[in-house]
Amino acid sequence: MKIKKLLSILLIGSLMFAFAACSSDNEEAEIPEETQQPSELVTGEPEEETVPEVGAPEDQDITGEWQDQTSQRAFMLIEGTNDKCHITILWGSSATEETEWTMTCTLDKNTGKYVYNDGVKNINTSDETGSTLKAEVYTGGSGEFTLSNGTITWKDNKDTTGKDCKFIKVK
Repeated sequence: MKIKKLLSILLIGSLMFAFAACSSDNEEAEIPEETQQPSELVTGEPEEETVPEVGAPEDQDITGEWQDQTSQRAFMLIEGTNDKCHITILWGSSATEETEWTMTCTLDKNTGKYVYNDGVKNINTSDETGSTLKAEVYTGGSGEFTLSNGTITWKDNKDTTGKDCKFIKVK
């Protein structure tokens, strides 16, 4: 179990450094008008709007590592299948403390949302020797995750932590 925690901390640290090294000043390059809407140039008609993708189609794998684009401090690991998966979210509060949420989600095929009712929230604190103390904040949390256009949003019914999170797949 300690190896898993150590690997999680190392993974988070390496991802933080990778994203810091790859970040830009958020200036978008200006795209010439003729490259913005190629179908309009060819046909003279505007391109049809596409309906956003909701849920996880069979050909889209949701498992893997995701990072929150809003805070850039939360990382999500999804393991399992598109129908049932285990999610771990780690939110770095400081160099020695992180908040961890774990839950098992099932895909509601009617809504396309991943729902859970077994959420656990812990505060993990590391001391100078490398030992980690896990303090349980709550169990029985519920909520949902929605996948739309490659972004996962999180609605946590126990607290509002996930309300602004927008996770994109990084690996």
